[in-house]
Amino acid sequence: MREAARAGLAHAYVDGLSSVRNLRELLKDPRVRTIRLADVAFDLDSPHP
Repeated sequence: MREAARAGLAHAYVDGLSSVRNLRELLKDPRVRTIRLADVAFDLDSPHP
């Protein structure tokens, strides 16, 4: 992973609050090849539209 990052092929972005809708928008960018989720949590007390 570190070798790929040094070659400009891998980047990381940590987001504490992103919706599936926002992630789908990121995939429309031709520079974005893949989005991988490491952990998902749902806030059932604060539903978002």
